[in-house]
Amino acid sequence: MFRLFSVALETLSAALFLVPLLLFRRQKEPPARRMLILLFSLYAAAVFSVVGLPGVFSHTLDFSVNWVPFLGGFSAPLAFFQNELLNIVLFIPVGLFAALLWPDFRTPRRAALLGLGLSAFIELAQLFTFRLTDIDDLLTNTAGAIIGCLLARLFIKPAASAPPTPGGSLRECAALLALTAAVMMLAQPFVADFLWSLVL
Repeated sequence: MFRLFSVALETLSAALFLVPLLLFRRQKEPPARRMLILLFSLYAAAVFSVVGLPGVFSHTLDFSVNWVPFLGGFSAPLAFFQNELLNIVLFIPVGLFAALLWPDFRTPRRAALLGLGLSAFIELAQLFTFRLTDIDDLLTNTAGAIIGCLLARLFIKPAASAPPTPGGSLRECAALLALTAAVMMLAQPFVADFLWSLVL
């Protein structure tokens, strides 16, 4: 329960920066799309909170790395299965949001590349925390993004799909995730610390 409260507080702290930056941008852009972009960013902020990105107040180099896939399944199969299932579920919205927002991400291959890239960023960032950098997370997170893409395709009418815009979707998606990560690592900790001081 405490962990959920912590994630909610950190996401709220990030929202104080992300809402004005994203909701009021590009006034000619449809409001529904701006709202969807904001929701994607807030979801990413919550994910970054769950996985524990290093922040301005908390970072230390720690080379705890698992390079062997599915190694944990032999020692504690049930716990391993639950953890991997949660990793898949955690990344389903990545493929879902990306496919709904950008036509370039409406193929499983592109969704897999997005999931792999975002997961790789998280795993590399975790070298500066006390969390384990794990190849299993790369695999299961990528699988979750693919599932999200396939789910999104159930809601997207082929005739209504906009044509892909080479490079544009990738740049916009990468910029959105980079902005969210920067807010979580550099700005959010100051607000979160202040809110914690009020709560505790």
